[in-house]
Amino acid sequence: MPLKGNGGWVRSPPDSPVGEWNFEIETKSKVDRRSPASLYKFPSKFYLLFNPWAKGNLTLSLTASRDALFNPWDKDDHVYMEDKHLLDEYVVNDVGKIWVGPYGTSRGREWVFGQFDDCVLPACMVMLDRAAGAGTLKRGDPIAVTRAISRITHTHARGLDLAPAGRSHRAPEPHPDEAGLRPWPGALAPNRHRLPPRSSVSSGGAHHTVSDASVDKCWGVVIADAPYDRVNSNDEDVSVAGVIHGRWDGDYKDGTAPAAWTGSVAILEEYLTTGKEVKYGQCWVFAGVVTTVCRALGIPSRVVSNLVSAHDANSSLTVDRYYDLNNEELDYDPTNWEGEDSIWNYHVWNDVWMARPDLPLGYGGWQAIDATPQETSLGFFQCGPASLEAIKCGAVGFSYDVPFLLASVNADLFRWKEDPESDRGYTKISSNKYHIGRVIFTKAPWLFDPNGDKDREDITNQYKAEEGSATERLALMNAVRGVERAKRFYELPSISREELEFELVDLDKVNIGESFNVVVNINNKSNSVKTVKAILSAASVYYTGIKAHLIKKASGDFQVQPKSKELLKLTVKPEDYLDKLVEYCNMKIYALATVTDTNETWGEEDDFQIIKPKLDIKVSESLPVNQPTVVKFSFTNPLKITLTKCQFKYEGPGVTRNKTIPYRDIRAGELVVLEHRFTPMRAGAQKLVATFSSTELLDITGAASIDVYDDTEE
Repeated sequence: MPLKGNGGWVRSPPDSPVGEWNFEIETKSKVDRRSPASLYKFPSKFYLLFNPWAKGNLTLSLTASRDALFNPWDKDDHVYMEDKHLLDEYVVNDVGKIWVGPYGTSRGREWVFGQFDDCVLPACMVMLDRAAGAGTLKRGDPIAVTRAISRITHTHARGLDLAPAGRSHRAPEPHPDEAGLRPWPGALAPNRHRLPPRSSVSSGGAHHTVSDASVDKCWGVVIADAPYDRVNSNDEDVSVAGVIHGRWDGDYKDGTAPAAWTGSVAILEEYLTTGKEVKYGQCWVFAGVVTTVCRALGIPSRVVSNLVSAHDANSSLTVDRYYDLNNEELDYDPTNWEGEDSIWNYHVWNDVWMARPDLPLGYGGWQAIDATPQETSLGFFQCGPASLEAIKCGAVGFSYDVPFLLASVNADLFRWKEDPESDRGYTKISSNKYHIGRVIFTKAPWLFDPNGDKDREDITNQYKAEEGSATERLALMNAVRGVERAKRFYELPSISREELEFELVDLDKVNIGESFNVVVNINNKSNSVKTVKAILSAASVYYTGIKAHLIKKASGDFQVQPKSKELLKLTVKPEDYLDKLVEYCNMKIYALATVTDTNETWGEEDDFQIIKPKLDIKVSESLPVNQPTVVKFSFTNPLKITLTKCQFKYEGPGVTRNKTIPYRDIRAGELVVLEHRFTPMRAGAQKLVATFSSTELLDITGAASIDVYDDTEE
C-alpha cells in the first residue's frame, strides 16, 4: 500500500501472464542526476493470478501463506464476476460437493478442494508449463488457460490406441497458442475420436480461444518459501505428464482407487513432488482437481454433474442403440466403425466464469470445460471452454466443442432394428427426447449439508430449456442444422406407436442385499388381440454405461387382450447379483417389446444404484484450535464376505492434512469402529471429509461440519 504523499501503485498490464515473477525496483536521485541508480531486488518471487474481484490493473503482493486472493480491486479482468458474494463460493470455498450416482439415487460426495494449500500454486505452475509443451501459452488469457487445464489434468498413455480413425466433424479454428503444438502420433487433428471407457487412459496436447468484452487482468501473490522443489519442465515426457491417470476397469492395485480420494491436495502434492502422473482418477476426480486449480488461479469455477449423460461418438447429436432381428441389443454400432455411442449414469465436468470477446455479445459467463479424456479436439484430449448460452441455444459453430457438450445434455436417444429392406440396413423404431440430461446439479452457494442434499442446486435450465418445450426443440433443431451427420439421423422417421402403450417402472431405492423387480406395464388400447414378444433383463454396469455382467434375463411371447392391461415382471434376488456387482454397484434394467403383427417396437432402460451404507463420523461440533481431539468413524460391512486391504482416509482444510489409516480385514456383517486423534490447526467453520475403501468394497464416504474456536482470544 503506498504511503500518503510518498509512493504509488505498481500496475501490471491487464493481459499479464499468470505465473511466477521477479520484482525489482530501480531508483534514481532527482537532485544528483549523475549518481548511479540503486537497484532493489525483492527477495521472493510472487505469483500473478486472475482477479475476479477487480476492475483495474492493480497487482497485489501478499505472502502465499495468507488469503492472497481475497482483495477486490480491479474490474478489467476476463474472469470478473460482479456479485462478490458468489465469489465466496466459486473462488474462496475450499470444500464442496460433487453429485455422483444414477438419476433417482444420486448423492453429494464431499470433496476437499484445498486451493490455499502450500503445494497447490507450485503444482499449477508445473501444469501450465507442461501444457504449453513445445508451443506457447497465453497465460493472461483465461480461455487459453482453462482449455490447457482441461488437457493437462489427465495424462495421455503413449502406445495405447486411444485415437481410432477420424470422422467428419467441423473443427473450430485453433487458438493462436496452439499453432506450435503437435497432436499425438496417429491422432487426426480436425476430428474427435472415441476413447474406450473401460481402458486405462491418459492424454495431453493443446487448443483454445479468447474472451467477451473485457481485458485480461492478473494480480500478484508473493511466493513464500515452500517445502516443494519445482519439477523441471524439461523432464522426460514432460509434455504428456498430466496430473491424473484415468482408469475405469476396477483394477487399481498399483495406485489409489478413484473412490478412495478425499480431495485434490494429496493428488497435486504427489504430482508436484514426483513429477509423474497420479494413479488413478475418474470424471469427478478430474473435476475436483480442475476446481482446485481454477480457484487457486483466481478463475471462478464450479463442479457440474449431468445425470444420464450422453457420449456421442460420431457427431450425430444422438445416442443410437442397435438391435438384431431377434431383438437382441448389439454391443457395437454397425454403421460407425469408429466406436459406439454410450450413456453414462452420470458425468462430471466443470463450469468456469469468464468473458468471451471472441464470440458475439451475450455468450460470456459460465463456460463448460471437461478434463475427462473422452474424445479428441484438434488432435488432443481436451474439451471447452464452451459457452453455456451457446449450448442452450444450439449455436454449434462457436468455439469450443459445443456440439459434443450439447449432445451430452440434450441428445435424442434413437433405437434402430435390423431391416434387410432398408437402404441403411436398419430402421429407426423409436426416439426418446427426454432420457438424456435428466437433471444437472452443482453445489448451491454458501451451503454445506454433510448429511443430505439441502446444498444441491439444479442448473438444468442453464444448459437447456425445459425438456419437451418448443424452445428446447427449436434449439436442438438449430444445432442439427449445423451438423451434417445429425441432419441425416434426425430426418429419418420412426415407426409410429398408437395401439399399445408400454411403461418401464423406475426402481425406488434398493439397499444392498435386497431383492428388486423389473416391471413393464402394457396397455392395449385397440379392439383386437395383440401378440407381443418381450425381453426383460438386468445387468451390472460401470458408471460409464458399459455392461459388466448380465445378471438375469427372461423372454417370451404372449397375448394382450383388447382394451386390457398386462404386467410383466422379472424378480432379481440378492444371490443373483451380489457376486456380479462392480465398483459403485450400478445396475441397469432393460426392456424391449415388439408387436409381431405390426412390427411396432418399443424399448426402454433405467439406471439405478444398489445403496451402500454411509461412513458415520462422530466428532465434537465445537473444538479448540491446536488442542488434540478424537474423531470416530463407523459403518457396517453389508457384504457376506470378508473385506481385505482396508483403509480409511480423511482430511479437512484447517483441521488436518490428508491422513491414510490402514485397517485390518473386516468380517462379513461386522460393525467397524475406528477412533483417530488429530489436532485442529485453524479457527473457524471447518469441514471433515472421509472415505473407506477395500478390495471388495469401495465408495463408503462421510463428512462432518466442525466449529473450531480460539480460546486464547478474549
